[in-house]
Amino acid sequence: MGNNAQAYFNLLNNMSYGKPDSIAGIANLKPAYFVTPKDSGWSDTAFAWFCIGYNQTITPIQMLTFYNAIANSGKMVQPQLYKDSTTVINPQIVSQANIDSLKQALEYVVTDGLGQPAKSDKIQIAGETGTVQLENGNYIVEFCGYFPANAPQYSIIVSIHKDGLPASGGLMAGDVFKQITEYIFIYNKYFNSKETFRLIGMTLLMIMLTVNFTACSDDDDNELSLPVDNTLELLIGTWEGTGEVEGEILTFNKDNTYTKQSEDYTQSGTFEYFPNRYMFVTYYTTTNWGEENTIYTVVKITKEELYLNDNGHSDIVIYKRK
Repeated sequence: MGNNAQAYFNLLNNMSYGKPDSIAGIANLKPAYFVTPKDSGWSDTAFAWFCIGYNQTITPIQMLTFYNAIANSGKMVQPQLYKDSTTVINPQIVSQANIDSLKQALEYVVTDGLGQPAKSDKIQIAGETGTVQLENGNYIVEFCGYFPANAPQYSIIVSIHKDGLPASGGLMAGDVFKQITEYIFIYNKYFNSKETFRLIGMTLLMIMLTVNFTACSDDDDNELSLPVDNTLELLIGTWEGTGEVEGEILTFNKDNTYTKQSEDYTQSGTFEYFPNRYMFVTYYTTTNWGEENTIYTVVKITKEELYLNDNGHSDIVIYKRK
């Protein structure tokens, strides 16, 4: 494509990204909208912003349709709210080689990336996280994917409207996604029940939640309980950075105070950990900006290693127990 940004959008159009424009039974569904070089709002930086999710308006069901096509080996089908004959939107959105690469990447997100909260020991999941900040300051956190990853039969998007921080697509929507898949796994015997929806090639499942998600059951023997989260217990202590954060020292104390030291500066304040969301927020004061906070995702933690991500804005960095 070189410097021809429009060629990129032509490829997206060939892939039917953002389709369908309408779905029977869903009123007021609007076609997806993208800022392209043909629009007056186009700028030198618009292309870069588009690639990380900005300058586009696309609904969860349209995004799910695209992921469903990836799971369906490239065939994009029309979403349905009731069982009917299958309508194919695009028989092959990209080459099979590209589909295989996309599948591999989506699996990696869950096994080793920021989608690890969606990882299940019962079923292999593939998907991607997303966090959107709205104009009113609230957030939408999402996880979109499919399962089983090696032989897809279901595709789901979880979209949660969240008031304020913390907000994390992986930690919040990803965790809900995992619970849904595990319930399906338990109750439907590896997806063989005739009473369940067969989502690939037939219909899609979209989970829309507001603010908080809770699952409750008093006496159900098959109830899925959240695993014991010992992250905070492991977090307490001193950690030394490696790689790109070599020389950086993090110290977390039992009284919820912390320090972050490097050759250039020392930062101190308090931190708050959110159980079963595998994230913590540090609160500190700076000379220029006053009180600030930073959200961290605990991607992985053991007695000796700590893998952190700064709210999805940087690569995963690794610390060793000091």
